[in-house]
Amino acid sequence: MQDARRLLDVRIQLIMCFLRDHPAEYAMATLLESLAAVPEWIVGVGLDSRRARQPPVKFAKVFAARPGQRANQLTMHCDVVRRNSVEHIRQCVTSSASTASDHGVNCLDSAELQTEIRARASA
Repeated sequence: MQDARRLLDVRIQLIMCFLRDHPAEYAMATLLESLAAVPEWIVGVGLDSRRARQPPVKFAKVFAARPGQRANQLTMHCDVVRRNSVEHIRQCVTSSASTASDHGVNCLDSAELQTEIRARASA
């Protein structure tokens, strides 16, 4: 990243994605250590990896702990056509202050969820 900036005048920043199948405490430690080491590189955090039985609420404390809003963007993968996908997307939207969603197309299955997403987007 430093070479890209120096040699090519390209600025790179990272969205740190935590693996859902690891404990939330591991994600918290990773976030705090990374922000202490290279805060200017990290612009967001999110969830990645296997979604089954790993709800977004499991990481609510991690997302709330983004010190000084240095990692102010929050994005999460939301599976398409998975069991309980609408509930999964709802948790991403309502319990974690997510600012973006990857693959959240199943929100179209719920008018209530669409209303919630629109309200948050216009706030």
